[in-house]
Amino acid sequence: MQKESQRKETEKLSLSDLESIHKAVLKKDEPIISFFDEFYRYKLIYTGIHFEILIYSLNGKDSESIPAKLSTFLNIEDFWKEVTADPNWFMALSIHQQESLQPFVLSRKVIETLNSLKKEKELSYGQHEKIYAWEKVFIHPDLKAGKVKQFCSNCTKEVKYNLRYPKYICSICSSKDKYSQEGMLLEFYNTDLSGGLKIIYKDIHGNVLREDDSKAEFLCLIDGKEFTAQEARFGGIVIQKK
Repeated sequence: MQKESQRKETEKLSLSDLESIHKAVLKKDEPIISFFDEFYRYKLIYTGIHFEILIYSLNGKDSESIPAKLSTFLNIEDFWKEVTADPNWFMALSIHQQESLQPFVLSRKVIETLNSLKKEKELSYGQHEKIYAWEKVFIHPDLKAGKVKQFCSNCTKEVKYNLRYPKYICSICSSKDKYSQEGMLLEFYNTDLSGGLKIIYKDIHGNVLREDDSKAEFLCLIDGKEFTAQEARFGGIVIQKK
C-alpha cells in the first residue's frame, strides 16, 4: 500500500509540467480564467495568436452586453505581470471558479506568486481567505504535494499546508516560552482526551500558580509578539499569530 502511494506521488506533476501540458492544449476563445472587481468582469482568452482580456460591465443590463477588448498580450507571462503590478491584486480581484475553464496554464505563476506573498508579508485572516479563493482554482488533482506552501507566522519556516489554521506557528516556535500579558509563564494542554483548552500559569521558577480551563482561546506572547492558543480540531493545541 505504501509503495503504491509512493508510486502515484512520483507520477504527479510539477508546476512547470502542469503549465507546459495545459499550454499545449489551450482551446481558442474559451476563457482561461474569469475574474472580477467591484465594477467589471474580465475574461482572459487565447485567440490562437495572442491573449486578450475581455471586459464586461457588472451594472444592470450592461452585464449582458457584448464585451469590449481591454488589453492584448503576446504571451501569458505579460498578462500576469500586469495583474500583479498592483501589490493588492489578490484583494482587489476575485476569481470566478465556474467560468475559469483553462486555469491550469496559469497554475505555476499564480501559486508561486501566492507562495511568495505568504512568506514575505504579514497577512490578515481575511487576506488568507482571499488567497485561498485564488489558490483553489489552480490546484490540479495531479499536482505534486507540497507545491502550495504555508509558513510559520513567527519565523517564516515552511510548515505543513493547513487551510484551517493559516497563521499557525511551527513546532520550534510553539516550544518557546509563552507569557501572559502580566508576565507569567504559560503552558497549554487539552483538558482531557476529548480536547478542550487548559491554561497553566507558572512563575519564573516554573512553579504552578493556577490552572484555568474556562476559555476557548487565550492570548499569549512569544518573542514579544501576540499569538492565540486554542484547542486544535482533532486534538492538541494550535497557536496562531493574532
